[in-house]
Amino acid sequence: MEITVKSKFIKTTPRKIRLVAGAVKYKKATEAASLLKFINKEAATPIYKTLKSALAIVKEKQLEEDKFILSGISCNQGPRIKRRIMKSRGQSSLIQKRMAHLILTISDNHKISPKSDKRTKKATQVKKENNKE
Repeated sequence: MEITVKSKFIKTTPRKIRLVAGAVKYKKATEAASLLKFINKEAATPIYKTLKSALAIVKEKQLEEDKFILSGISCNQGPRIKRRIMKSRGQSSLIQKRMAHLILTISDNHKISPKSDKRTKKATQVKKENNKE
């Protein structure tokens, strides 16, 4: 079973949220929640709140929380609030305050694994070659 939860209009930049999201991706949901409490980043708070919301849905459906893993977490760009800061000689500069939309998916299917990229494949090939020698 998959449960998807969305948080919109988070007043933190998507880049900062993605940094924390990478640290908890593919971990058990309860383990990720406890890890997020101690990550000393501003972006950990909205991810923690969204994860708690997903775990509340699991509890409401009377399922076991320990079986669920954080199978997907993505952060998209939301709207930008545009402000101006005045400069010398009548000029002004644009300040963009970015917002983010967070989509978090937890599932009890343990067959999900991190996507393998070229670097991972290359590293495993090198290890196998070293072991053969």
